[in-house]
Amino acid sequence: MKKMLGLLFVVVVLMYAGTASALCPDSCEAYWSPVTQYTDNTAIEAQDLPMSYVAEWDNTLLPSTTAVSVPLPKPYGHGVSHVLRVKARTARGTESVFSPPFPWTSPAGIPKSPPGTGGGVR
Repeated sequence: MKKMLGLLFVVVVLMYAGTASALCPDSCEAYWSPVTQYTDNTAIEAQDLPMSYVAEWDNTLLPSTTAVSVPLPKPYGHGVSHVLRVKARTARGTESVFSPPFPWTSPAGIPKSPPGTGGGVR
């Protein structure tokens, strides 16, 4: 009987690039902790490496990756709730179940301040 993979512990961080007023203008990614053990707490065996990961973003599967991160598809929207789940797959094809959902709400759209010139007091 094959050992099942450990639950994928997802630590998702959405990375910001650019200014605080821009929501992931160039790239936004989610990343997680790599899976290193089976559910019985033994180390992943050499023949099961490399591990790959499948992420699901808002019920849409993203391309499989051997990295512990994945670029998120745009658009993110302002003040929109999203959900990410990830599962691990061994080189021999054994898959974990999806991680618990990780919800993320993109920041609300905040307009930029008016430029410092061209205004005054009337």
